[in-house]
Amino acid sequence: MRRSFDGKATVLLSSTLSVSAGVQGIRVIPALNTVLTTLPSSSTLSGSVELLIDTRDNPFNPRSGVQLRNSYAGGSKSFTRPGAIDREHDAVQRIEADVSWFRELFTRGIVAVAVHGRELRGGSLDASDLYRLGGASTLRGYREEQFSGTRLAWSNLEFRYSLGGRSFAFVFFDFGYIYSAPGEAPAREELTVTRNGYGIGGRLETGLGVLGVSYALGQGDSFSSGKIHFGLINEF
Repeated sequence: MRRSFDGKATVLLSSTLSVSAGVQGIRVIPALNTVLTTLPSSSTLSGSVELLIDTRDNPFNPRSGVQLRNSYAGGSKSFTRPGAIDREHDAVQRIEADVSWFRELFTRGIVAVAVHGRELRGGSLDASDLYRLGGASTLRGYREEQFSGTRLAWSNLEFRYSLGGRSFAFVFFDFGYIYSAPGEAPAREELTVTRNGYGIGGRLETGLGVLGVSYALGQGDSFSSGKIHFGLINEF
């Protein structure tokens, strides 16, 4: 079981620039019958800073503009290894970067490009700490959170046709890079993987929010083994 709480305060420096500071607490409690016998009981407390630049003309269906987000989080992780009594401590750092670019090529025809990066640093990392990739919001054509690693990068290229409001149809190509650094306790082998996915989809504005659906093929998939991704985007 993974239990977490987050808090964040944001200062708007201008209509397109904001700075945030936050705090996060995570508690991991392994199940008694877990197959991950090396997963320790742990708690992590960290603080973060974030810089956001957003010049998009519309956050839900942008036709122009750039969104850039950079963040750094650092904190302390305390944990008890399986079978041990003493509590250990280690530092954990997370570095994240996201950039998206939008441009209208002709009436209702929009190209959208996004690049994302994640890096996790620490000496005593386990499965609960790792970044995860795959699914509707990251690398389409694969199961949700199918891949995990200490360093991730992925890109999304979409050509969109605006249907008005918050609705649009699109074709896309995604590419992902996953790297997992070796770990001693628990044991984890070094791993490097690259994958791509492509397909078609759309977003439709409904009374419940914006409904997203896409049909995607992963690397080496046939048409019959493609995946259908659903998502609901809401706000409050």
